[in-house]
Amino acid sequence: MSFEPKVLESIEQYRKKTARDRLKVLSPFIFAAMVAFVMLVVTLVLHGEIHEAFGGASDALWLRQATLFIKLVAAVLAVVLVSGLGYNVYAASRYARARFEMFIECQTLDVAPTSADKFTEALEGAAIGAGMQAPCMVVLDDPAANAAAFETDEGVQGVGVTAGMLEADISVGEANAVMAHELAHLVIGENVRAPVVTDVEFMPSLLLIAFGTFAVASVLVSPASIRYVLTELMIAAVLFVALVLIFRSETFILKLLDLAHQHDDLLADSLAVKITRDPAAMKSAIKKVEALARKSDRVPGGSILSRYLFVTPPTRPGDYYRYASAVAGEMLGGRKQPRTWLLFSGPASKATMKVLELESRMTAERLINLDLIEQGRWRALEEWSRE
Repeated sequence: MSFEPKVLESIEQYRKKTARDRLKVLSPFIFAAMVAFVMLVVTLVLHGEIHEAFGGASDALWLRQATLFIKLVAAVLAVVLVSGLGYNVYAASRYARARFEMFIECQTLDVAPTSADKFTEALEGAAIGAGMQAPCMVVLDDPAANAAAFETDEGVQGVGVTAGMLEADISVGEANAVMAHELAHLVIGENVRAPVVTDVEFMPSLLLIAFGTFAVASVLVSPASIRYVLTELMIAAVLFVALVLIFRSETFILKLLDLAHQHDDLLADSLAVKITRDPAAMKSAIKKVEALARKSDRVPGGSILSRYLFVTPPTRPGDYYRYASAVAGEMLGGRKQPRTWLLFSGPASKATMKVLELESRMTAERLINLDLIEQGRWRALEEWSRE
């Protein structure tokens, strides 16, 4: 890439910060899984010593039978928890993949070829300015004016421009700004892509499964001492309750969604202006696309995927599901979206709406950032490149 070294360093530091933030938000679940794993290892290694220390040999027959009963109940509960969370992760990842495929496949050729030339040339010019190969450009079959960057399962990068964008009164300079912005998201690595179960939004459930598996395995292989078994169960229960409280808290869900759909438009705008050297055109493009977005009630992909658009459309209560086509509406309109947090879809839905509402208010912040860039202050790039 042809960006100056300070800009590339800024991008790398941003990626590292994102990785640290993801590790931080998952830390309670990682800690709980590690505690359960340590309990299992200690129980296996010190089985005999534990049996003597907790007086398992002196327990009455009914106490040993009670211990066995507790172990069986714990095993059944673990199977229910693991299978429930496992199925939910599977269903949620399948649903997320369906949304991705809908987003990518909702394309059209029913446009005048010349109407796309302006954006195709803008994308090629931005790629030359960034010193990289130009991604492909497709036209998304949606009447709302917008654009988004994506990457297919095969690793092919592309930029989708809606049919509404082609029909809008977008100048050449504004088209250059939009495509440079989307190219910047590909450079940063914050674009629409196929979800996998190891994504951060699924990790809490996976770590809960690991925690439950280790904890119950430790109980099952523990000595026949009701005191030791109850001690293990108490530790596991305290950790589990703490994780559930964290899991369903709005603060945690907001942070998790923010990291799961990481999208820094301030950084992308700044990189785009590095390519085009035209912050005024970027400001004009943002204002124009936002005004057009407010006139439409349809969003490509629907729900949280709308965050990846050039301008996030405004959200309204009761307007959580918005689809790019009637076919998509028929497919998903009557279905409840699976959640990785199982029984807490209420808090999750509220948090999702709040994330989108905050994102839709980002326009003003982006315009301020561009004003500062015009003054020589590149705050999204840590102000390294004052000009």
